Amino acid sequence: MNLNLLFHSPPSSYPLRNYAVAVAAASSSSSSSSSSFPGAVIVGGGLSGLGAAAHLASHSVPFLLLEASDGVGGRVRTDALDGGFLLDRGFHILLTAFPECRRLLDLPALGLRPFYPGALVRLPDRRFALVSDPFRRPLRLLPSLLSPVGSLPDKLLVALARLRSAASPDALLLSAPESPTSLLLPRLGFSPDFVARFLRPFLAGIFFDPDLSTSSRLFHLVFKALALGDNALPPPASAPSPPARLPPPPDSLRLRSPVSSLRPASPRRHPLRLRRRRLPRPRRHRRRRPARRRAPPPLRLPSHL
Repeated sequence: MNLNLLFHSPPSSYPLRNYAVAVAAASSSSSSSSSSFPGAVIVGGGLSGLGAAAHLASHSVPFLLLEASDGVGGRVRTDALDGGFLLDRGFHILLTAFPECRRLLDLPALGLRPFYPGALVRLPDRRFALVSDPFRRPLRLLPSLLSPVGSLPDKLLVALARLRSAASPDALLLSAPESPTSLLLPRLGFSPDFVARFLRPFLAGIFFDPDLSTSSRLFHLVFKALALGDNALPPPASAPSPPARLPPPPDSLRLRSPVSSLRPASPRRHPLRLRRRRLPRPRRHRRRRPARRRAPPPLRLPSHL
C-alpha cells in the first residue's frame, strides 16, 4: 500500500534547519533547470527528502532532488505485481502524531484506517495474549494488568514513560542526553523478559533496528506519538497511485542518480558527486574585457606641404 502523499503548503516561518536531509546550499538566486546550478540539492527521495522539497518550494528556494532508485517514496513505496500482489518495501504504519505528518500531509485525504491500540504477544506455550492501551481502552485495564506479558512494575513503567513523553515538548525530547535505546530500556527499569518479549520486537519493527542502537531521543518521540495519535494505514485503493507529489518545478527531480561522495564545494565544482552522472556546474560570470581599440593609422601629409 502507499501513502499517496498530498503535501500541504507549510508555513513560511518554519525553520528549514529542522530537516534531517543532506542539503548542499548554493546561490538561492539561480534557476533550478537542468542546465543551471540549483539553490539546494536534496539527497534521497524518501519522506524526509520530499518534505524538505516541500519546504524549499514554500520558501521559493530552487532545488534538485537526487534519488538513487527509479522512483520516490523510499521505504513507503509499494511494488504492484501482476495478479494484484502488492509488496511493501518497508514499515508502512503511519504514526499520525508525528509533527511533520501534521504539517505536510493532508491526513483526512489519505483515508487512514487506524489499528486497535494494543498488541498480540505470543507466549512460550504458543498462545497469544492481548495487551491493550488502558488510556484508550479503559475497559481493558484489568485484563491488561492480569496479562502474562510483563510484570506489574513493567506495566507501571510503560504508563509513566507514556505520560512523561506525552507531556514533554518535542524540543525537550530532541535535546535530552541520548544513548542507544538498548541501554535506555534497562535504565528505565524494564525487566529483561519484558524487553525481550515485547519492547525489542515492537521497537525493532518501527526503527528497522533489531539491535535497538537507535537514539533514545527517537524512542521518546515515538512514545509520544503512540500516546497522542493513531497507528494507521491507508486503504489499498491508494496503492497504484504515485507515492508522492513533488512541488513544482517538474524538472527538480532526477531519478537513478546515486550520490557517491560529498566534498568541499568550490566555484568550479559541485560538492556532490554522482556515480555515473555529473551535476550541472555553477555558471561562472566572466567579465567581458572591452575590445582593444586599434590605433588609427598615422596621418601622412602630402609631400608638397
